[in-house]
Amino acid sequence: GRVVSEVCLFLLGFAVLLLAFATAAASAKAQVYGFETVPRSLATLVEVFMGTTHYEIVESMDASPVLRLVVIAFFISSSVYLLNLLIAQLASAYSATFADMIGYARLKRGAKVVEAMELTKRARWDSFVLSLHFDMPMRFCEGVV
Repeated sequence: GRVVSEVCLFLLGFAVLLLAFATAAASAKAQVYGFETVPRSLATLVEVFMGTTHYEIVESMDASPVLRLVVIAFFISSSVYLLNLLIAQLASAYSATFADMIGYARLKRGAKVVEAMELTKRARWDSFVLSLHFDMPMRFCEGVV
C-alpha cells in the first residue's frame, strides 16, 4: 500500500517533468529529428532516459545548442534528482512499515504475557508481588535518577 503510492508519486513527478521538457524541446524552434512535435519529443526523451537513443538523434542535436541543453538538463534532473527522490521515498515507506512491524511484535508479545499470566496461580502471583517489596520506599541517590 505505502510503497505503491510512493512509486505512483514518482511516476507522476516523472510525467510532469517529461511533459515540461518535451514541450520546451518541441518549442525550441529547431527542426531537429526526434523533436519536431511534443509527442515525438516525449518519445525521444523517454529513449534518452532509458538509454536507448538512436545515434541519428544524438548526431542531430549538434545542430541546436539550446536543444542539447534542454536534453542534458532533462537527463540530469530525471536521472539524478528524481531517482534520488524515489530512493528517499521508498526508504521512508520502509521505515514506517518497519515501525508498524515492531508495534505489532510488541502487541503479540504482550498477548503472550497476558496468556502466561492467566496460567499462573493466584498464590504464586501474590508471593511474587510481595517479593518485589513495593510497599517499601526506595531511596534515590543523585547518580541514580
